Amino acid sequence: MRRGYRSILLVGAGPAGSSLALRLHAAGWQNLLVIDKSTFPREKVCGDYLNPAASGLLETLPGFSLSSIPERVILRRLELVSPGNRSLVGPFNVGSPGHGLKREVLDAALVHAARQQGITVKEGVRFVEPVIEQERLVGARLEEGGHATEHACDLIVGADGLHSNVASGIEVRPKPPGRVALVARLTVERAGADAFMFLGPEADLGICPVGPHTINAGFLISPERLKIMTGTQAERFRSLWHLMPAATGRFGGCGEVIEVRGAGPFGFRKRPHDVAGMALIGDALGFRDPISGNGVERALLASSLLAEKLNQGAAFGPRTLGTELDREFGWRRIPDRLLLLPYRGPLLDLGFGLFSRFPQFTSRLVQHAQGT
Repeated sequence: MRRGYRSILLVGAGPAGSSLALRLHAAGWQNLLVIDKSTFPREKVCGDYLNPAASGLLETLPGFSLSSIPERVILRRLELVSPGNRSLVGPFNVGSPGHGLKREVLDAALVHAARQQGITVKEGVRFVEPVIEQERLVGARLEEGGHATEHACDLIVGADGLHSNVASGIEVRPKPPGRVALVARLTVERAGADAFMFLGPEADLGICPVGPHTINAGFLISPERLKIMTGTQAERFRSLWHLMPAATGRFGGCGEVIEVRGAGPFGFRKRPHDVAGMALIGDALGFRDPISGNGVERALLASSLLAEKLNQGAAFGPRTLGTELDREFGWRRIPDRLLLLPYRGPLLDLGFGLFSRFPQFTSRLVQHAQGT
Protein backbone atom coordinates (compact mmCIF):
# COMPACT_ATOMS: atom_id res chain seq x y z
CA MET A 1 0.00 0.00 0.00
CA ARG A 2 1.30 3.45 -0.81
CA ARG A 3 0.33 7.04 -0.30
CA GLY A 4 -2.36 8.37 -2.54
CA TYR A 5 -5.37 7.68 -0.34
CA ARG A 6 -8.24 10.09 -0.85
CA SER A 7 -10.11 9.24 2.36
CA ILE A 8 -9.09 7.37 5.52
CA LEU A 9 -11.53 5.79 7.98
CA LEU A 10 -10.17 5.17 11.47
CA VAL A 11 -12.28 2.68 13.42
CA GLY A 12 -11.78 3.23 17.16
CA ALA A 13 -11.13 6.49 19.01
CA GLY A 14 -8.97 5.12 21.83
CA PRO A 15 -5.25 5.91 22.21
CA ALA A 16 -4.28 4.14 18.95
CA GLY A 17 -6.96 5.64 16.73
CA SER A 18 -6.98 9.17 18.16
CA SER A 19 -3.19 9.44 18.21
CA LEU A 20 -2.97 8.32 14.58
CA ALA A 21 -5.59 10.90 13.61
CA LEU A 22 -3.64 13.66 15.39
CA ARG A 23 -0.36 12.68 13.72
CA LEU A 24 -1.87 12.42 10.24
CA HIS A 25 -3.78 15.69 10.56
CA ALA A 26 -0.61 17.50 11.65
CA ALA A 27 1.14 16.10 8.56
CA GLY A 28 -1.51 17.56 6.27
CA TRP A 29 -3.96 14.71 5.76
CA GLN A 30 -7.44 16.17 5.43
CA ASN A 31 -10.06 13.50 4.66
CA LEU A 32 -10.01 11.73 8.01
CA LEU A 33 -13.01 10.28 9.79
CA VAL A 34 -12.74 8.68 13.23
CA ILE A 35 -15.63 6.53 14.43
CA ASP A 36 -16.26 4.64 17.67
CA LYS A 37 -19.16 2.45 18.72
CA SER A 38 -18.99 3.97 22.24
CA THR A 39 -19.76 7.47 23.46
CA PHE A 40 -17.23 9.44 25.50
CA PRO A 41 -16.41 9.48 28.31
CA ARG A 42 -16.81 5.71 28.27
CA GLU A 43 -16.32 3.34 31.17
CA LYS A 44 -13.08 1.40 30.74
CA VAL A 45 -11.11 -0.10 33.61
CA CYS A 46 -8.22 -1.66 31.65
CA GLY A 47 -5.21 0.41 30.61
CA ASP A 48 -4.90 2.88 33.50
CA TYR A 49 -1.13 2.31 33.65
CA LEU A 50 1.07 4.39 31.34
CA ASN A 51 4.71 3.33 31.43
CA PRO A 52 7.37 6.01 30.79
CA ALA A 53 7.55 5.18 27.08
CA ALA A 54 3.77 5.55 26.66
CA SER A 55 3.84 8.83 28.59
CA GLY A 56 6.61 10.10 26.30
CA LEU A 57 4.71 9.15 23.15
CA LEU A 58 1.61 10.96 24.40
CA GLU A 59 3.62 14.12 25.06
CA THR A 60 4.84 14.13 21.44
CA LEU A 61 1.30 14.13 20.02
CA PRO A 62 0.38 17.34 18.17
CA GLY A 63 -2.31 19.28 20.01
CA PHE A 64 -2.25 17.09 23.11
CA SER A 65 -0.59 17.52 26.51
CA LEU A 66 -0.59 14.71 29.06
CA SER A 67 0.98 16.99 31.66
CA SER A 68 -2.05 19.33 31.49
CA ILE A 69 -4.46 16.63 32.71
CA PRO A 70 -4.90 17.27 36.45
CA GLU A 71 -6.26 13.79 37.25
CA ARG A 72 -3.03 12.03 36.34
CA VAL A 73 -0.84 10.44 39.04
CA ILE A 74 2.90 10.71 38.46
CA LEU A 75 4.52 7.34 39.18
CA ARG A 76 8.02 7.19 40.60
CA ARG A 77 8.86 3.52 40.09
CA LEU A 78 7.75 -0.02 39.22
CA GLU A 79 8.24 -2.80 41.77
CA LEU A 80 8.11 -6.50 40.85
CA VAL A 81 7.29 -8.76 43.81
CA SER A 82 7.84 -12.54 43.82
CA PRO A 83 5.53 -15.06 45.54
CA GLY A 84 7.96 -15.08 48.50
CA ASN A 85 7.77 -11.28 48.80
CA ARG A 86 11.19 -10.57 47.26
CA SER A 87 11.31 -7.32 45.28
CA LEU A 88 13.02 -5.97 42.20
CA VAL A 89 12.64 -2.20 41.85
CA GLY A 90 13.05 0.04 38.83
CA PRO A 91 12.92 3.78 39.64
CA PHE A 92 11.69 5.99 36.81
CA ASN A 93 13.72 8.98 35.71
CA VAL A 94 12.43 12.32 36.99
CA GLY A 95 12.20 13.67 33.46
CA SER A 96 10.53 10.52 32.13
CA PRO A 97 8.02 9.23 34.71
CA GLY A 98 5.17 6.80 34.31
CA HIS A 99 1.58 7.83 34.97
CA GLY A 100 -1.58 6.42 36.44
CA LEU A 101 -4.61 7.81 34.64
CA LYS A 102 -8.13 6.44 34.33
CA ARG A 103 -8.73 5.38 30.75
CA GLU A 104 -12.07 7.13 30.52
CA VAL A 105 -10.23 10.40 31.28
CA LEU A 106 -7.39 9.73 28.82
CA ASP A 107 -9.69 8.60 26.00
CA ALA A 108 -12.01 11.59 26.41
CA ALA A 109 -9.03 13.97 26.44
CA LEU A 110 -7.66 12.45 23.22
CA VAL A 111 -11.05 12.70 21.48
CA HIS A 112 -11.36 16.32 22.63
CA ALA A 113 -7.87 17.11 21.31
CA ALA A 114 -8.72 15.57 17.93
CA ARG A 115 -11.88 17.65 17.63
CA GLN A 116 -10.00 20.77 18.68
CA GLN A 117 -7.68 20.18 15.73
CA GLY A 118 -10.65 20.01 13.37
CA ILE A 119 -10.79 16.22 12.99
CA THR A 120 -14.26 14.71 12.61
CA VAL A 121 -14.99 12.16 15.34
CA LYS A 122 -18.34 10.36 15.33
CA GLU A 123 -19.47 8.48 18.44
CA GLY A 124 -22.01 5.66 18.56
CA VAL A 125 -21.09 4.46 15.07
CA ARG A 126 -20.28 0.78 14.51
CA PHE A 127 -18.13 -0.61 11.71
CA VAL A 128 -19.91 -3.51 9.97
CA GLU A 129 -17.79 -4.55 6.99
CA PRO A 130 -15.64 -3.19 4.17
CA VAL A 131 -17.13 -2.52 0.74
CA ILE A 132 -15.11 -4.21 -1.99
CA GLU A 133 -15.67 -3.64 -5.71
CA GLN A 134 -13.57 -5.37 -8.34
CA GLU A 135 -11.13 -6.48 -5.65
CA ARG A 136 -10.61 -2.88 -4.53
CA LEU A 137 -11.67 -1.24 -1.26
CA VAL A 138 -14.11 1.58 -1.96
CA GLY A 139 -15.76 2.14 1.41
CA ALA A 140 -17.21 0.76 4.62
CA ARG A 141 -20.66 -0.22 5.78
CA LEU A 142 -21.49 1.37 9.11
CA GLU A 143 -24.37 1.35 11.58
CA GLU A 144 -25.40 4.61 13.20
CA GLY A 145 -28.44 4.99 15.42
CA GLY A 146 -29.81 1.68 14.22
CA HIS A 147 -29.56 2.72 10.56
CA ALA A 148 -27.20 1.27 7.95
CA THR A 149 -24.97 3.76 6.15
CA GLU A 150 -21.98 3.67 3.82
CA HIS A 151 -18.84 5.77 3.92
CA ALA A 152 -16.57 6.10 0.91
CA CYS A 153 -12.90 5.53 1.72
CA ASP A 154 -9.87 3.76 0.28
CA LEU A 155 -8.08 2.97 3.55
CA ILE A 156 -9.59 1.49 6.72
CA VAL A 157 -7.51 1.43 9.90
CA GLY A 158 -8.76 -0.93 12.58
CA ALA A 159 -8.02 0.50 16.02
CA ASP A 160 -11.11 -1.03 17.59
CA GLY A 161 -9.60 -3.11 20.34
CA LEU A 162 -8.98 -6.70 21.29
CA HIS A 163 -12.16 -8.01 19.66
CA SER A 164 -11.79 -5.92 16.52
CA ASN A 165 -14.53 -6.02 13.87
CA VAL A 166 -12.03 -4.80 11.29
CA ALA A 167 -9.56 -7.57 12.11
CA SER A 168 -12.15 -10.34 12.17
CA GLY A 169 -12.15 -10.75 8.40
CA ILE A 170 -8.39 -10.76 7.81
CA GLU A 171 -6.69 -12.20 10.90
CA VAL A 172 -5.11 -15.56 11.54
CA ARG A 173 -4.19 -16.59 15.09
CA PRO A 174 -1.25 -18.98 15.16
CA LYS A 175 -1.77 -20.25 18.71
CA PRO A 176 -4.52 -20.46 21.37
CA PRO A 177 -5.08 -17.32 23.44
CA GLY A 178 -3.68 -17.12 26.95
CA ARG A 179 -4.79 -15.62 30.22
CA VAL A 180 -7.78 -13.48 31.08
CA ALA A 181 -8.09 -10.61 33.54
CA LEU A 182 -10.33 -9.45 36.35
CA VAL A 183 -9.78 -5.72 36.73
CA ALA A 184 -11.22 -3.39 39.35
CA ARG A 185 -10.72 -0.05 41.02
CA LEU A 186 -10.40 -0.19 44.79
CA THR A 187 -10.45 2.40 47.53
CA VAL A 188 -7.43 2.20 49.83
CA GLU A 189 -6.13 4.29 52.71
CA ARG A 190 -3.18 5.56 50.67
CA ALA A 191 -2.54 4.74 47.02
CA GLY A 192 1.01 6.13 46.89
CA ALA A 193 3.01 6.76 43.71
CA ASP A 194 4.43 3.31 42.91
CA ALA A 195 3.21 0.73 40.39
CA PHE A 196 3.43 -2.96 41.32
CA MET A 197 3.36 -6.36 39.69
CA PHE A 198 2.82 -9.13 42.25
CA LEU A 199 3.63 -12.61 40.93
CA GLY A 200 1.67 -15.44 42.49
CA PRO A 201 1.48 -19.21 42.17
CA GLU A 202 -1.92 -19.13 40.43
CA ALA A 203 -2.39 -15.53 39.33
CA ASP A 204 -0.49 -12.28 38.95
CA LEU A 205 -1.69 -8.90 40.19
CA GLY A 206 -0.85 -5.53 38.69
CA ILE A 207 -1.53 -2.39 40.72
CA CYS A 208 -1.43 1.23 39.58
CA PRO A 209 -2.50 4.29 41.61
CA VAL A 210 -5.09 6.45 39.82
CA GLY A 211 -5.90 8.81 42.70
CA PRO A 212 -4.90 9.61 46.29
CA HIS A 213 -7.10 6.78 47.62
CA THR A 214 -7.85 4.74 44.49
CA ILE A 215 -5.89 2.02 42.76
CA ASN A 216 -6.43 0.06 39.59
CA ALA A 217 -5.90 -3.64 40.39
CA GLY A 218 -5.90 -6.33 37.73
CA PHE A 219 -5.57 -10.08 38.22
CA LEU A 220 -4.15 -12.16 35.37
CA ILE A 221 -5.34 -15.74 35.58
CA SER A 222 -5.88 -18.77 33.37
CA PRO A 223 -9.42 -19.17 31.98
CA GLU A 224 -9.56 -22.68 33.50
CA ARG A 225 -8.76 -21.40 37.00
CA LEU A 226 -11.28 -18.58 36.75
CA LYS A 227 -13.97 -20.93 35.47
CA ILE A 228 -13.94 -23.09 38.60
CA MET A 229 -14.28 -20.08 40.91
CA THR A 230 -17.79 -19.43 42.19
CA GLY A 231 -19.64 -16.20 42.93
CA THR A 232 -19.95 -12.86 41.20
CA GLN A 233 -17.06 -11.08 39.54
CA ALA A 234 -16.61 -8.94 42.67
CA GLU A 235 -16.63 -12.03 44.93
CA ARG A 236 -14.07 -13.75 42.73
CA PHE A 237 -11.92 -10.63 42.83
CA ARG A 238 -12.02 -10.49 46.62
CA SER A 239 -11.09 -14.17 46.85
CA LEU A 240 -8.05 -13.62 44.66
CA TRP A 241 -7.07 -10.52 46.62
CA HIS A 242 -6.86 -12.48 49.86
CA LEU A 243 -4.54 -14.99 48.15
CA MET A 244 -1.97 -12.21 47.63
CA PRO A 245 -0.34 -11.58 51.05
CA ALA A 246 2.37 -9.40 49.52
CA ALA A 247 -0.31 -7.03 48.20
CA THR A 248 -2.48 -7.06 51.30
CA GLY A 249 0.62 -6.32 53.36
CA ARG A 250 1.14 -3.10 51.41
CA PHE A 251 -2.43 -1.98 50.81
CA GLY A 252 -4.38 -3.72 53.58
CA GLY A 253 -7.67 -5.48 53.10
CA CYS A 254 -9.72 -5.25 49.96
CA GLY A 255 -11.52 -1.93 50.30
CA GLU A 256 -14.60 -0.87 48.41
CA VAL A 257 -14.63 -2.53 45.00
CA ILE A 258 -15.81 0.30 42.76
CA GLU A 259 -16.23 -1.79 39.63
CA VAL A 260 -15.01 -5.13 38.29
CA ARG A 261 -14.61 -5.96 34.63
CA GLY A 262 -13.39 -9.02 32.79
CA ALA A 263 -10.96 -8.66 29.89
CA GLY A 264 -9.06 -10.86 27.49
CA PRO A 265 -8.07 -13.39 26.43
CA PHE A 266 -4.51 -12.08 26.11
CA GLY A 267 -1.19 -13.54 25.16
CA PHE A 268 -1.55 -13.85 21.40
CA ARG A 269 -0.24 -12.02 18.40
CA LYS A 270 -2.52 -11.73 15.42
CA ARG A 271 -0.88 -12.53 12.11
CA PRO A 272 -3.30 -11.09 9.58
CA HIS A 273 -2.94 -11.26 5.83
CA ASP A 274 -1.69 -8.08 4.16
CA VAL A 275 -4.92 -6.86 2.55
CA ALA A 276 -4.90 -3.83 0.28
CA GLY A 277 -6.64 -0.87 1.87
CA MET A 278 -6.65 -2.33 5.41
CA ALA A 279 -4.40 -1.73 8.42
CA LEU A 280 -4.52 -2.71 12.09
CA ILE A 281 -3.05 -0.92 15.10
CA GLY A 282 -3.37 -1.17 18.88
CA ASP A 283 -4.99 -4.21 20.45
CA ALA A 284 -6.61 -5.00 17.08
CA LEU A 285 -3.12 -6.02 15.94
CA GLY A 286 -2.71 -8.36 18.91
CA PHE A 287 -2.11 -8.11 22.63
CA ARG A 288 0.58 -9.89 24.55
CA ASP A 289 0.11 -10.66 28.23
CA PRO A 290 -0.48 -7.46 30.27
CA ILE A 291 2.30 -8.48 32.68
CA SER A 292 4.56 -6.34 30.50
CA GLY A 293 2.70 -3.15 31.38
CA ASN A 294 3.28 -1.82 27.86
CA GLY A 295 -0.18 -2.26 26.32
CA VAL A 296 -0.85 1.45 25.78
CA GLU A 297 2.73 1.96 24.62
CA ARG A 298 2.34 -0.71 21.91
CA ALA A 299 -0.87 0.96 20.72
CA LEU A 300 0.75 4.39 20.52
CA LEU A 301 3.90 3.06 18.89
CA ALA A 302 1.91 1.18 16.25
CA SER A 303 0.02 4.36 15.34
CA SER A 304 3.30 6.29 15.17
CA LEU A 305 4.84 3.67 12.85
CA LEU A 306 1.78 3.67 10.58
CA ALA A 307 1.71 7.48 10.42
CA GLU A 308 5.38 7.47 9.46
CA LYS A 309 4.80 4.96 6.66
CA LEU A 310 1.78 6.85 5.32
CA ASN A 311 3.68 10.13 5.33
CA GLN A 312 6.63 8.54 3.54
CA GLY A 313 4.45 6.75 1.02
CA ALA A 314 6.06 3.49 2.11
CA ALA A 315 4.55 0.05 1.63
CA PHE A 316 2.86 -1.51 4.65
CA GLY A 317 0.23 -3.99 5.69
CA PRO A 318 -1.21 -5.44 8.91
CA ARG A 319 1.23 -8.35 8.95
CA THR A 320 4.35 -6.35 8.15
CA LEU A 321 3.38 -3.62 10.62
CA GLY A 322 3.12 -6.20 13.42
CA THR A 323 6.55 -7.58 12.58
CA GLU A 324 8.08 -4.12 12.62
CA LEU A 325 6.40 -3.34 15.95
CA ASP A 326 7.99 -6.44 17.51
CA ARG A 327 11.34 -5.35 16.11
CA GLU A 328 10.98 -1.93 17.80
CA PHE A 329 10.60 -3.62 21.19
CA GLY A 330 13.58 -5.86 20.52
CA TRP A 331 15.16 -7.36 23.63
CA ARG A 332 12.62 -5.61 25.88
CA ARG A 333 10.36 -8.62 25.29
CA ILE A 334 12.83 -10.94 27.07
CA PRO A 335 11.95 -9.91 30.70
CA ASP A 336 8.25 -10.37 29.91
CA ARG A 337 8.82 -13.86 28.57
CA LEU A 338 10.89 -14.82 31.60
CA LEU A 339 8.08 -13.70 33.92
CA LEU A 340 5.60 -15.75 31.89
CA LEU A 341 7.49 -19.02 32.28
CA PRO A 342 5.23 -21.64 33.89
CA TYR A 343 7.28 -22.02 37.06
CA ARG A 344 6.29 -20.24 40.25
CA GLY A 345 7.36 -20.39 43.89
CA PRO A 346 10.88 -21.21 45.19
CA LEU A 347 12.64 -21.09 41.83
CA LEU A 348 11.22 -17.64 41.03
CA ASP A 349 12.11 -16.42 44.54
CA LEU A 350 15.64 -17.73 44.02
CA GLY A 351 15.94 -15.77 40.79
CA PHE A 352 14.65 -12.60 42.44
CA GLY A 353 17.12 -13.10 45.28
CA LEU A 354 19.99 -13.47 42.82
CA PHE A 355 19.06 -10.35 40.87
CA SER A 356 18.56 -8.34 44.08
CA ARG A 357 22.29 -8.69 44.78
CA PHE A 358 22.92 -6.39 41.83
CA PRO A 359 20.51 -3.50 42.47
CA GLN A 360 21.95 -1.10 39.91
CA PHE A 361 21.82 -3.68 37.11
CA THR A 362 18.33 -4.80 38.16
CA SER A 363 17.02 -1.23 38.32
CA ARG A 364 18.36 -0.54 34.85
CA LEU A 365 16.81 -3.76 33.53
CA VAL A 366 13.34 -2.86 34.87
CA GLN A 367 13.69 0.72 33.63
CA HIS A 368 14.69 -0.43 30.15
CA ALA A 369 11.79 -2.88 29.99
CA GLN A 370 9.45 0.07 30.67
CA GLY A 371 11.05 2.27 28.05
CA THR A 372 12.85 4.73 30.30
